Amino acid sequence: MDTLTIENIYQMLSTFSSSNKKWLADHLYEDIALPRARHGRCALSDDELAKELEDAPALDMNDYKPLTDEQYRMLVHSKPATKNVVKWL
Repeated sequence: MDTLTIENIYQMLSTFSSSNKKWLADHLYEDIALPRARHGRCALSDDELAKELEDAPALDMNDYKPLTDEQYRMLVHSKPATKNVVKWL
């Protein structure tokens, strides 16, 4: 059984645009600097979520290459992927 490794995650993230990589890096460094129990938090309201995401870059799927069949197989068979993942890229 294949598992989702940090290397697999990196390979998927390496296709991001520079601005999306910077956004992700900024948020990861923020998480390191200010540790918090995300899984223990209550769900955000629509307004709280909108405020948290207001500075996030827009995701344009045209910026990303489609998954190869092998990448898609790895994604589908990795955890925590859901059973109903559909190849749409």
